[in-house]
Amino acid sequence: AGATAAERLRWMVGGNYARDKSHEIQDIFLNLTNTLPFFTGAAQDMASTARTWSAFGSVDYRLTPTLTAQGSLRYTKQKRDMKGCTRDLGDGTFANFVSLVFGLPPIAPGACTTIDLTAFQAGLIEDRFSEDNLAWRAGLDWKPTPDLMVYANATKGYKAGNFVNITAVFANSLEPIPQEVLMSYEAGFKASALRRRLQLTGAAFYYDYKDKQLTGFRDSGIIGIINSVVSVPKSRIIGAELEALVRPVTGLTLRGGVTHIDSKVTDDFLALDSGGTAFNRKGESFPGTPKWAAIGDAEWDFPLSASWNGFLGGNVAYRSDSRTFFGNDPLYDIPSYTLVDLRAGVRSRDDRYRLQLYGRNIFDKYYVVTAQGQADNVTRITSMPATYGLTFSARY
Repeated sequence: AGATAAERLRWMVGGNYARDKSHEIQDIFLNLTNTLPFFTGAAQDMASTARTWSAFGSVDYRLTPTLTAQGSLRYTKQKRDMKGCTRDLGDGTFANFVSLVFGLPPIAPGACTTIDLTAFQAGLIEDRFSEDNLAWRAGLDWKPTPDLMVYANATKGYKAGNFVNITAVFANSLEPIPQEVLMSYEAGFKASALRRRLQLTGAAFYYDYKDKQLTGFRDSGIIGIINSVVSVPKSRIIGAELEALVRPVTGLTLRGGVTHIDSKVTDDFLALDSGGTAFNRKGESFPGTPKWAAIGDAEWDFPLSASWNGFLGGNVAYRSDSRTFFGNDPLYDIPSYTLVDLRAGVRSRDDRYRLQLYGRNIFDKYYVVTAQGQADNVTRITSMPATYGLTFSARY
């Protein structure tokens, strides 16, 4: 006999409240900059509180033995408070400079130097904002056989707005970033064959963003152009991914995956470059978003005794070129790179104990993971060179 409506239905409702507090202090030293040769540094000081209320619910309903509909809703309201400023480091250098340049009364060493433009005086800056949203998801899962599932869903989601702790000569540099809105559409499949010796997963997706939060530059005034977060009015991502797992013979496991992402700003968006000039970024791709990423892994597991197995493995990872900020400044380019890792070891049959010798980045590839700008300084951060080690693990 067929299942009743109650048996086909699964549902869930709930709610939560969270109160998060943070206090972040970043000491910035720029005693080697040509832009401000007299400037020793300052401290970015920000304390914030976020209060979040939410209520949510979801339902899964089995329309037929092979087709299931899913839906969910979540209402969220958030309030954020901030107290922050850029402080003198305590030696009075920056405090004296700000009071001299802007004709302010003397500022005590270690005190706030951020200027409120309304009263035109330096001090602690306080601000607050609140946002709410209604996120939802709707989808279908079709499972015609035990080894195949095809799905499609549409989702509307949000990323909370926030205050950004940056060097702020004027209070407007501490204005909050609004919440990010995402409308996504995705379709994909999960399949297995040959008694699960072959497993495939794939998906194609389209992401439509409003006010997407990305890394960018902000003009801080006398300190110059600094790293910050920018809000992109309209943008999108078109992408696809494919993963495979193959066990062709006993003990040998092969894994591979490839991802393609095409990102683009789709509406007018004026954003600063590293020199402080604003350009329309319409048509540019996202910072920190390579078009291609791929990984392959192989491991051979073989018996050594009745209680122990040996294993040999390795993987190759590729990432295409990208950049850390909008614009075409080569100082912020992240060139493509390929990394190779190897591993070998022994493990107990129940996998409770494992001894492994590993080599990471064995060809000692020199590659950049990010680049940052502050005033007239550019910092390019590289990752680890060739690294070798031995690990032992035990599980209980």
